[in-house]
Amino acid sequence: MPKSSNAYTGGSSRRRGASKRQSNGLGKLFLGLLLGVVLTLAAIPAYFYFGQPPVAVSDKPAVWEHLAERVATDRRMQREAKPAPFAAGEDAFEGAARTYRTQCAQCHGSPALESQLGAAMLPRAQQFFTRDRKVTASKSAGQLYWATAFGIRRSGMPGYRKSLTNTQLWQLALLLHSADQELPDPVRELLSPAIPATAPTAAAPVSTHRVRTAPER
Repeated sequence: MPKSSNAYTGGSSRRRGASKRQSNGLGKLFLGLLLGVVLTLAAIPAYFYFGQPPVAVSDKPAVWEHLAERVATDRRMQREAKPAPFAAGEDAFEGAARTYRTQCAQCHGSPALESQLGAAMLPRAQQFFTRDRKVTASKSAGQLYWATAFGIRRSGMPGYRKSLTNTQLWQLALLLHSADQELPDPVRELLSPAIPATAPTAAAPVSTHRVRTAPER
């Protein structure tokens, strides 16, 4: 028996109703996502203006600081690293050691002494020839050249491409790439006295002698 037109009409109405409910659901989902994005974008400047973001050296670093400082920096160095124009050797190391003593050791220490100034920074300045020598040497010479030439924002590391020659920059990069190896004695001698030990300051003795004043007349 053929179906009545009412049956067809009812089925079509049900399909239109289901389609309308599905469309409303997608619209609400899209509206919710849009509202979430807007609130997130508004919350970021509000946090920096009204909140207490970690800005002091004594503050605990936030998660996003690591992402901005290390992950982004490492990726940039990897992309833009170039091969060294000359090979590592004692002559290059000696030239680098002279530059290192005057430009780098104050923050990054020497094989004989770590830098107290570098330890007080946030992020802490890496000690290239002591505790951080493995991490330093794991970077390619091209990556180390990039960091020395262009600097790293919000780390205290300046860029030296305008104050040092290209040869000096590559000498430094090759030396730091070999930071975990045994350096030639002349190079170690040039590096070792980079940070003189701070002599203790003697306090002046406090006088207990009373100063006599002239009697008033």
